[in-house]
Amino acid sequence: MEHLDSSKLLKIKWNIPPLQHNIPPTEPFNADMKIARYFTYEKLNKMINIPGIWFSNSKNLSDNLERALPKKYLERFELNDTAEAYSKISKFKNLYISSYISCWTEYTNENYALWEIYDPQKNGACLITTIGKLLEQFEKSFVVNDYIVTSKVEYINDNTKAEPNSIFLSDENESDYAPIHINLSEKYKIEPYEYEKEIRFICYSKLNKPGFLFETDKINDWVDEVIFNPFYSNARNLLINYIDEEKIKKSIINETNK
Repeated sequence: MEHLDSSKLLKIKWNIPPLQHNIPPTEPFNADMKIARYFTYEKLNKMINIPGIWFSNSKNLSDNLERALPKKYLERFELNDTAEAYSKISKFKNLYISSYISCWTEYTNENYALWEIYDPQKNGACLITTIGKLLEQFEKSFVVNDYIVTSKVEYINDNTKAEPNSIFLSDENESDYAPIHINLSEKYKIEPYEYEKEIRFICYSKLNKPGFLFETDKINDWVDEVIFNPFYSNARNLLINYIDEEKIKKSIINETNK
């Protein structure tokens, strides 16, 4: 498991004036917004032994339209050749620059579908925290605003008239090079995933790795609530010595009592 070397990340240049057609690259988030993630027993065990949050290379995610531009976006070009050239350039940049993502869900209640998908062995737990607390953990490694984009996912179809947000990236080790302009296409997923209500933390690197581990404090320091899988979970035995008892909440699905 490779730990993060922040010197290998590309820096986000917020101070460059946006192009006229650009939308501001991020939206303000309430630091107290609750977010959650569903973990298998194996991933929880790794997190206890080596505290950290794993950022996956977007090329390894299940949605085959990751980092794809909405088709309607290309219709703004008057010439087909221009649209095709722009699409090819975007694809080339995706090969040259890898994006790394940590996926969470906006939390209001448990999500039955997410239990089924992300803990299929039914032996894990749902960890609940806030955007602010997670960003504080990332701050321990580097200045968050310089390297991480926090974004709510927008769910699109072929007819969505989406305008990808634009950001500029620079390599501090290659200061003579002009910043690289890219579209923030990681904020889009197709509509069948809309039930996930996803919040993403995104960073970029020229390195093409499966992912990076962002080191954090012990799990009890940044997790507010824990819910064990309602169908069956031996994660309780794993976490009971690492989480304050008052943070452990009962599942509203509560299948184990049937």
